[in-house]
Amino acid sequence: KVLIFSQYLGFLDLLGSQFSANGIHFFRLDGSLSLKARITVLEEFRVFQQAKQASVNGDACRKGTVMLMSMGAGGEGLNLVAASSVFIADPWWNAAKEDQCVNRIHRIGQLSPVVRVRKFVVTDSVEERIVELQSRKKYV
Repeated sequence: KVLIFSQYLGFLDLLGSQFSANGIHFFRLDGSLSLKARITVLEEFRVFQQAKQASVNGDACRKGTVMLMSMGAGGEGLNLVAASSVFIADPWWNAAKEDQCVNRIHRIGQLSPVVRVRKFVVTDSVEERIVELQSRKKYV
């Protein structure tokens, strides 16, 4: 399972519309959800794949394996060991915030032997400058 973090809700909207257009079921957690809705989404994400693994449908492994999350709502205080990959869609000016997002899957109970982390940075954009600032701040 995969967690995709972005600080921009509009970007999560774009990803969600593309997933929907391609028949890929996904979950989403952002600040617009009530506490009850957040708990429901997190629990459904955790158990969805387990239920689908029994299916003989070849597409089952693609469905319910993606959680779109805002960095603000999903970046702290959650245990998401059902996932083994994290994608940071856009860099945050403070690397500690990104580290918090990644740490959602580096928890006791993580059964995956390989945890993957990918960060995306657009070449020749302000994102490169943000990554440079992150590096400098890390060693201050």
